[in-house]
Amino acid sequence: MHNKRAVSPIKDIEDVFRLLRYLKDRNTRNYILVLFGMCTGLRIGDIVSLKFKDVVEVVNKNGVEKIKAKEWIKVIEEKRDYNRSLWLDSFVREEIEYYAKGKELHEFIFLSNK
Repeated sequence: MHNKRAVSPIKDIEDVFRLLRYLKDRNTRNYILVLFGMCTGLRIGDIVSLKFKDVVEVVNKNGVEKIKAKEWIKVIEEKRDYNRSLWLDSFVREEIEYYAKGKELHEFIFLSNK
């Protein structure tokens, strides 16, 4: 039998920051996942289907290739079959660029064992 417990939203902004600091120190993948979800409002199913090519691009600056997060991303929301363009905040873009280093563009951003 599944244990059903009520889930309450976090209402105190300091609790949000505490959660993000906790995750950043322990699990970069989950930190980026939560940060991305909070900043875009996307459902988890839409977030986990994203690949790096959806949120970053490789730019050539002075002969050096560099990963750069896109300011605007396009997402097709699965539940509503709705096309959305989302703006990514500069802080989120910085975090994604750091996380994307060494990753392949065709890889899913949020790999899971499930």
